[in-house]
Amino acid sequence: YNFLDLFDDNERASIRNYLQNLTHYNDDDIGIVDFEANVIGQENQKYWMEWRLQFQNGVIYCVGRDITSTRNHEEELCKREHQLMEAEVIGRLGRWHWKVGGDYIQWSDQIFRIFGVTKSDFSPSIDSLNQMVHRRDVGRVVQAFQRAIIEEKDYDMEFRIVRPGGDIRYIRCEGRCERDENGEVSALYGIMQDMTERMLYERELK
Repeated sequence: YNFLDLFDDNERASIRNYLQNLTHYNDDDIGIVDFEANVIGQENQKYWMEWRLQFQNGVIYCVGRDITSTRNHEEELCKREHQLMEAEVIGRLGRWHWKVGGDYIQWSDQIFRIFGVTKSDFSPSIDSLNQMVHRRDVGRVVQAFQRAIIEEKDYDMEFRIVRPGGDIRYIRCEGRCERDENGEVSALYGIMQDMTERMLYERELK
């Protein structure tokens, strides 16, 4: 039985190259190749396998491990992440996460769009966020974060930001507390949503 017959047709060329490259080692050397590939099982069912090939003393040793469930789980997570990102675009909102005591704030892609900045040019942090918040709203934003940590309560608020081009946007922020194993507040997380169109519409109605 040929080792290559285990694999899907699309995988065989790459695996043949792995085997040929290993044979170029001298008998005194040890060559190792790690890769993942589809294996054809019974009734033509496909499995994802993690492989390690090792060449030593003129012999190739092979170990394989079934990682099908892991790969399926990863693909499902990627699918859900994509759906979540699409929902954020539709709802004009994004996710954020901040570890208490740190400076960096983790933003989802949509918040960068809301703030009119890019990942390459802007690093979200407490300082950089405060610099973009409208100067009349900075105090309320800082107090809301501090109050959430001290009172250990969820919160929501609205504030304005000034984009790099001078455009003012109205942001609604909801936050919750994340606790460590001791029950202490270790992080804040939540959403930010662009409410500009709604705010302007309500003003027109008034």
